[in-house]
Amino acid sequence: RMFWTFADQAISSLTNVGLSLLIARSVSEDDFGAFALAFVTFTFAVGLVRCIVGEPYVVKFSAVNDAERRRGTAHGTGAALSLGLLAAVPCLIVVPVLGGQTGAAFAALAISMPGLMLADTWRHMFFAAGRPAAAAVNDAVWAVLQFTLLAILLTGENRSMFLITMAWGMSALVAALVGYLQTGIAPAPRATFSWLRETRDMSVQLGLGFTLNMGAINVVTYAIGGLLGLAAAAAMRSAQVLLGPLNLVFAGFNAFVLPVLSRAAVAGDRLLRPALFGGLALSGVAAVWVAILVLIPDSLGEMILKKNWEGADRLMLPCGLLLVTVALVLGATNSLVALSRTDLMLRLTSIQAPFMLVLGVGGAWQWGVVEAAYGLFIAQAVGVVLGWIFFLKADADPRRWAEQPEV
Repeated sequence: RMFWTFADQAISSLTNVGLSLLIARSVSEDDFGAFALAFVTFTFAVGLVRCIVGEPYVVKFSAVNDAERRRGTAHGTGAALSLGLLAAVPCLIVVPVLGGQTGAAFAALAISMPGLMLADTWRHMFFAAGRPAAAAVNDAVWAVLQFTLLAILLTGENRSMFLITMAWGMSALVAALVGYLQTGIAPAPRATFSWLRETRDMSVQLGLGFTLNMGAINVVTYAIGGLLGLAAAAAMRSAQVLLGPLNLVFAGFNAFVLPVLSRAAVAGDRLLRPALFGGLALSGVAAVWVAILVLIPDSLGEMILKKNWEGADRLMLPCGLLLVTVALVLGATNSLVALSRTDLMLRLTSIQAPFMLVLGVGGAWQWGVVEAAYGLFIAQAVGVVLGWIFFLKADADPRRWAEQPEV
């Protein structure tokens, strides 16, 4: 299971890296900046759906019987489909405001949202059921179709951001259909409200926390694009592309460890040791990768990103430090979710998000994109300290919710 979990995350994360890298090498800085803004919007939407559907499903349905899991799968995937349709609405609203290639990318994103949300949700369902190999097959279908379509589009003369974004999104829709074929379980959108009621003890606080945290990051990204131009947004995304393999490691860690921690928490075990080991190991890996990227020669960077390398190079250190600090806190935050302490997760993000907004937007407004990236790093460092303080408290508290009734 560990092998297939990391194999699936490798396919998923490297597909995202390859997608951005291919587009960055094939279009202008402004066009890539337009795609970057659409992609960061997708990242926010899919993260929110994970908080409302994916993570509650893993915690609540990892240790249930098959019949209960099938019910949860139908309701959860139905909720993901409904939320994808809901997420399409604001994307469509901003299309005439944005115009140009940015508006075209957002129009394609709106059409693709339901498939993107459903394809990602199947991954959580397979992990909770102990079927990571099925998730890997699903993501492999998405990757092959996506790059086949992109190869056709990018070898032509008309490199429309609408068609490029549609190639990515429609491939996700096909993967979502493959998820149905793999399970035989049809999504039940009519059960969306039932799902929200069943999981509101976790999803409300997780969703609010994520909205605050990623909402702040997205506002900073949009502010960089608005205040400094699309080339600055492209530079930020280019740095993130080269740092993308770390997201593979992080995603694999999250996908594997959350079901394990959830079962350990229900059993009453303390989670300090696995949380600390995971955080230190991940941050060590992140630090090594960041050091490699900071030290690579310009000739190699230009070979990889072409004209987008110069901007990425300036942002590599602050963006890399940001990911090192993210790694440090993942053991603690996964444990808080496993302990069902979403109240502490919400408190953490409520404190951290204002730091991100002030330091990120302020840095972009007063100085530039590099200073904005350092501002995000400082805000994340505050989150690391608070995350571990909150986790240590939660891990030491009695777990009355996990106690078995006396016979």
